[in-house]
Amino acid sequence: MMTGDAQEVVEQLTAKMRKHSQAQRFEEAGDVLTRIDALETVLRRVQTARELVSAGSFSFEASETAISYRIECGLLRATHVGGEKFEPVAPKLPRDLSEFFMPPSFGAAAEQPISAELIDEILCIARHARTSATSQDPATAA
Repeated sequence: MMTGDAQEVVEQLTAKMRKHSQAQRFEEAGDVLTRIDALETVLRRVQTARELVSAGSFSFEASETAISYRIECGLLRATHVGGEKFEPVAPKLPRDLSEFFMPPSFGAAAEQPISAELIDEILCIARHARTSATSQDPATAA
């Protein structure tokens, strides 16, 4: 499970990359660099998702529009346009998602992974919150 602490792995891969580079095995060094970049990207995304989920409930407004978003545990709970609640035309989901609107306890010894069903939405919301809420408190713009 990705917990965000992979410094030892990154150091070992970096040493391997340098060894290949010094031996003029540049293609292999490039492959190792690609692996390091991929690992660091995954770790950044996991950290971003965990921060947003652990932020609990908050709202933010898109700076250039009259659209506000209500986020709970990293998931979009409500959208308001011009002060009125936006109701999507899409059909109701066949699954009750209310179980996901509870903050996890990340302080526990065995952290629970974020569901694969939810990670894409959480990362999209994190990205949107970060770009749209720059004038608000940085803690809310996870």
